[in-house]
Amino acid sequence: MIVMSGHLRSALFKDFTELDSGYSASLIEKGFYFITSLGHQAVMVFFVLSGYFVGGSVLKAKNNFSFKNYLIARLSRLWTPLFPILLLTIIIDYFTGIVSNEILVGNHFSTLMSGPNGDYSSSPITFISNMLFLQTVYTPVYGSNGPLWSLANEFWYYILFPLLMGLMGFTSQNRNKRVVYGVITLLIIVFVSSNMMLGFMIWVMGALVYLITKKKVIIFNIWFFAFSLVLFIFSLVGSKVNILGNFYTTYSDVFIGFTFSIFLLSVINSRIPNFSFINLRKISFWISEISYTLYIVHFPIVLLIYSLYYSDNQLFFNGTSILQYLTWLVLIIFLSVVMWYLFERKTPFIRNQLKKLVKDI
Repeated sequence: MIVMSGHLRSALFKDFTELDSGYSASLIEKGFYFITSLGHQAVMVFFVLSGYFVGGSVLKAKNNFSFKNYLIARLSRLWTPLFPILLLTIIIDYFTGIVSNEILVGNHFSTLMSGPNGDYSSSPITFISNMLFLQTVYTPVYGSNGPLWSLANEFWYYILFPLLMGLMGFTSQNRNKRVVYGVITLLIIVFVSSNMMLGFMIWVMGALVYLITKKKVIIFNIWFFAFSLVLFIFSLVGSKVNILGNFYTTYSDVFIGFTFSIFLLSVINSRIPNFSFINLRKISFWISEISYTLYIVHFPIVLLIYSLYYSDNQLFFNGTSILQYLTWLVLIIFLSVVMWYLFERKTPFIRNQLKKLVKDI
């Protein structure tokens, strides 16, 4: 949601640095720009959560871990909405190119802060590469769909973690298997993911949170919660404002991952509250259901909106512009729900079909 809202804000509104020098922004406006500028930081948070859930599932299985079942679960999860959304990307890009081909060429990259940057490719090779999660490794992301960069990271973290756990004896006591795991791990690091290791460190933090919570070390404490929340917010602010020098700026992703992991420890055993007027559990579950589809489908739509209405006429922050922003935001969420309904919700069915296929082979 934060990634999408940030991309939409970049498309509709003038950048904060472009506002007149004498202009005095309100606290609400500053807050709006700050929150919608945290898309990259939100991905780091997601890496930690992914490490907690996916890495935690590997650690939970221990010696009962099955690489075959694990791969089927991960690939069915990733591929089910990805294939149709890659097709949708090229269809949307076709219309974006008709309206403003210079966007696809990369002339607006500095405004949008994502998407094509002179490396646009919609070739069959790039399509296959993105399906195999080799974008940013051997090819660009497919079409205009810039956020797909993190999908490659995610997939190879999914593969590396159980390999390392097997190599270290957590999930396998077979010496021959461990040798094979070691060779495969080395090949992946050298030929695929050498530039992804910083993100993998953040991802592993989530798995460590799982290990700690399973030891029943952490219980909910209001002071620990408050301290960890302040620390996490400080890391977010520090990533946007150079208050701790170049060293922090260089490794701000790691600090965000670390502080969020501490925050996660502080809340992991607490329950989501329900109120008489709102059911937060159902809302959070619903958002989690559509989040993957929303992430991989929103950006080509944002680009089309930008090309049609805002490429030459971006907005200032006011009541009317916020209303436009919220209208587009609701539309993008609605389209994401449609795509989720058509494809991602069928993931369990696809997973079962893959299991039958593998069993038959």
